[in-house]
Amino acid sequence: MHVDHIALRVTDLDAERAFYEETLGLEYDDEFEIGGVRNVMVSGEDGMGYQFQYDPDDESPVEPSGIDHVAVVVDDLDAALDAVEADGHPLLRGPIESDDLSLRVAFVEDPEGYAVELVERR
Repeated sequence: MHVDHIALRVTDLDAERAFYEETLGLEYDDEFEIGGVRNVMVSGEDGMGYQFQYDPDDESPVEPSGIDHVAVVVDDLDAALDAVEADGHPLLRGPIESDDLSLRVAFVEDPEGYAVELVERR
């Protein structure tokens, strides 16, 4: 058994795609529409991915409450933070070193306000 994807509601599908595909380097997988809701799938090398759902009839703001964060493994945390900063997305916390876990992490905010943990494994 494995986790396939996590679905997140978004209000700006183009901005969300640009952040995850262009800024963080995830791969575009698929796009489809069900019941008037547009869906875009992106994933990492391991196949785990995100499904972004955009409903043009739902004008309510995204409230990422209840979701502490989503995580993306990056090869180079400093380079990822440079790309995030260049795109104007705020650094929320970090970088944080964890020698016990052999990793570095930082938290940034995506275009919809979701906290994204960037993880560099050593």
